[in-house]
This record gives sequence, structure tokens and C-alpha cells, in this order.
Amino acid sequence: MRKLSGILLLGLLSMFFGEVFAGSSQVWFFDPWSLIVTFPLYLAHVLFFLYLANRFDKMSFTQLYLFGVVFGLYESWITKVLWSGYLNEAGPGMGTFLGLGVSEFFALLFWHPIMSFIVPILVYQVLSGGKISVHEKLFKKTKKKTSILYLFMILVAAFSASGNSDILSLDLALIGSLVLIFVAYFLSFHKKIDKILPSRKGFFIISAYLIVLYILAFFFLAPERLPKEAIAYVSVIILYFISIMLLIISGRKKMSIKSFNKQDYGRFDLIKLLIAYLIFANIYIILLPIGTVVLWISYVSIMVLGAILLLLNILRVLLHKV
Repeated sequence: MRKLSGILLLGLLSMFFGEVFAGSSQVWFFDPWSLIVTFPLYLAHVLFFLYLANRFDKMSFTQLYLFGVVFGLYESWITKVLWSGYLNEAGPGMGTFLGLGVSEFFALLFWHPIMSFIVPILVYQVLSGGKISVHEKLFKKTKKKTSILYLFMILVAAFSASGNSDILSLDLALIGSLVLIFVAYFLSFHKKIDKILPSRKGFFIISAYLIVLYILAFFFLAPERLPKEAIAYVSVIILYFISIMLLIISGRKKMSIKSFNKQDYGRFDLIKLLIAYLIFANIYIILLPIGTVVLWISYVSIMVLGAILLLLNILRVLLHKV
């Protein structure tokens, strides 16, 4: 029961930071499609790649980032966003290059590796009270880091505001998700992250599920959005190849668990950050002109950060700093 609750907690965190923060899934826990498809998609991906990271001792931030890039490429085969733009738009926001949506690609380089994969893993460690030793520097509390975290929360709160039609929908999506996270956290009894990894049998079940999901979604989910140019498919395959090769040549960083100390970020810090996010999301949905401006600033910033993160992490691997 504790392990299952811990697994669900990790999946809920991935869904919350990856989807709800983005404003993509509103009151998802009342939506059959989100419960049947979207939540299992996030849960399966985060477990699949965390298992691989642990299995091959690739637990550093850079290595998790590269796993997260591969995670995010589901936006091609499944949702087709990387090829044809967001579902509510006529096409890619800034056109295409080599068959990929320019803005969608650079946003993906930040959002899924960080928000859908790394942040849930880090937050899970905070909630469980056990940190992966190679992540120790990430948890050290500094004034500069705290300022950046609050600024980030203030900016990305505009995404949730833009994705919800009114305050009731916004607050229900955010608070409802947090209630589910709290229940899973309570039931997991601080189960450490190394104790919720799937078994080999569980990994094969997850792998089989993902294979079926990718095949069915590719052919039957918005097939009209599939690109006709071969270069679009080749570009995605090249991205897989680059990410996997970088992971292979990077060093080995094992998962070992240590206790948090007073100099680290803790649960109370997390609560304060989430309160700030909730407050500003409500402000933006009330003051729409301000929210719209912040939204565009946030989106452009995420695109730039995505490009920077990819380049920096490639360099770190090539320079043998990982």
C-alpha cells in the first residue's frame, strides 16, 4: 500500500507540474480522458525513465534532463504538438524548421524535462525526507536560489490562468490536485524514492503499455495532424539518437539516499512557493491584460531557457563533467 501510494504520488506530481501548471488539464480529476489517458501517460513515463536512470546509474541533473527530453518527445508521436502546434491552434506558432514547430520545440526542451520529470522527482524527495546524494547541491537553500524560485512561480502562474476559463475552474484544478497529492503523500508514509521503483516485471508492463499507447495514439489520435514530410519524422528520430548517445557516454551517478538537513529546502518552503503560485494565478485571471503580458514573457523565457539547458547539458557531457 505504501509503495503504491508513493508511485501514485510521483505520478500526481508529474501530472500537476507538467499539465496543471501548464494550464493544459483543468479539472482533470473529473475528466474521463485525463483519468484514462493523460494521467497514466505521465505516470508511466516518469516511472519508465526513473527506472532506466537508476538501472544504468544515470541520476545526475544532466542525465535526468536528457531522459526528460526523450520523455517530452511524446509530443510528436502521441499529441503531434511538436509537428502541428497546439491542439487549439491552426499550426506551429512560429512556423517549422526541419519539420518541427520552432516555438513548440524550444518550449518542450524546458517544460517536459524540468516540469514533468525533474521537478516531480525533486519534490518527491522533499516530501519523503530522503534526498538522492547526487542532487544534494540542488537542495541547498540560498537567497539567490529562493529569489529565482519565487520569480519562476510568479511567471509560470500565468499559464494556469490562461488555461482556465474562470477562478472557480482555476482554483478547483490547483487545490483539487494538491488535495490528491496530500492524500497520496499521507498514505505513502514518507516512502523514499528508491523504494517506489518498479520491479523488472513492473517495468516490462509499463514498457508494454507505452508501446501500445504510442502505436494507438499515433494512428488514431488526430491522424490529420501527422506531417507528410519525411524530415519531420527523421528530426525526431535524430533527437532520440542524440539524447540516448549522450546518456550512454556520460558517467555513472548512482542513487544513494541521504537525509535532509536544516540547510536544505523542505516541505514548508514548498508550501510557501505553491501559495505564491496560487495567489498570482488568481491575480492573472482577474487582471487579464496583466496575465496576458506575463504569459508571453513566460513563454519566451521558457523557449530561451530550453535552448540554453540543452546546449549546457550537451557541453557538460562532452566535457566529461557528468
